[in-house]
Amino acid sequence: MKNPPPAKTRQTAVAGFIPKTHNDLTTNSPPRHGNQQGSVSAKTSHLLQLYEDELAVRYTERTPPSYLPHVHAFLGWLSARGIELGAARTEDLAAYQSELFALRKKDGRPYAASYQSMRLSVLKSFFRFLCRRGFLLHDPSAEIEHPKLDNAFRG
Repeated sequence: MKNPPPAKTRQTAVAGFIPKTHNDLTTNSPPRHGNQQGSVSAKTSHLLQLYEDELAVRYTERTPPSYLPHVHAFLGWLSARGIELGAARTEDLAAYQSELFALRKKDGRPYAASYQSMRLSVLKSFFRFLCRRGFLLHDPSAEIEHPKLDNAFRG
């Protein structure tokens, strides 16, 4: 009986990122960083610093501290699934969006669509930054749509 062909690897048009193969992974956990929301590689940490710098220049001083936790949460989500930042696809962002939709508060109620939309806006901003700076050749967030906001309670 023949062995099945190896599974196709996750490939995307990415500049500067080489996805790790299964053999490159070790059983030792990487060191945790100060944010404790998942470990990030030195390259990803550098990209986050560049993104934070750009946010500080382009927006108010309150923007970086409000955006970065959302990016860290997404990076932790990717890491938990063994996906490198440079290998993230539109399908991964759609799966993340589905999980955001399924999240519940401590009291069991869902998070508001505006909260989900904010998290997606931050990720879209991050991926646009990566493309603008040439770190990614394709923006996987470009096709992700925001959840529809209920206008019934808006003034």
